[in-house]
Amino acid sequence: MQVWRRLHADGKLDPVQAQWFARSKPAEELYDTEVDPWNVRNLAADPQHAPIVERHRAALTAHLAEVGDLGAVSEWDLINQGLVVDR
Repeated sequence: MQVWRRLHADGKLDPVQAQWFARSKPAEELYDTEVDPWNVRNLAADPQHAPIVERHRAALTAHLAEVGDLGAVSEWDLINQGLVVDR
């Protein structure tokens, strides 16, 4: 890992290798794991794959609602709603 960090700092990684050091990840990712087994080419923004992304987005939204996931609610709102105790 030290070598990878040094190569990254020196600008010697190709774009695929440099993805490892990205400051953030895309909000959505979709890969064709048969064609792209290393998950390098994110297809989520490709209009051709929009129906698949929409289907997955809807399934995730439904699942989060079903299990009562609060990950999208700010901590402040959770405290105000009495769902989290402020220490």
